[in-house]
Amino acid sequence: MNIEGILTQLSQERPVFHSEADFQHALAWEIHRCHPFAKVRLQVNLGAEKRAAVDILVTNDEEVFGIELKYKTKWLFDAKHKDEAFHILNHEHKIMGGTTS
Repeated sequence: MNIEGILTQLSQERPVFHSEADFQHALAWEIHRCHPFAKVRLQVNLGAEKRAAVDILVTNDEEVFGIELKYKTKWLFDAKHKDEAFHILNHEHKIMGGTTS
């Protein structure tokens, strides 16, 4: 599975996402579109002892891929793409009491 190629295809259609969950869903959908017979699951628990989950788990033939996503943004960003408005928050600074610290 060529995840870099899948990400390149996805970026042509969706260069920006509202949130990590939006990115997770769009990437899972693109993986499914490119590999329709693969099993694609979101937020899969890795077991009771581990107390952790993987964002996307892909099982394709004999291959298993676990994908962990982070969608941290550095700037406040307002944009429109294909008539969809995006308001991205800055995750670099925590907002406390209406101001950044």
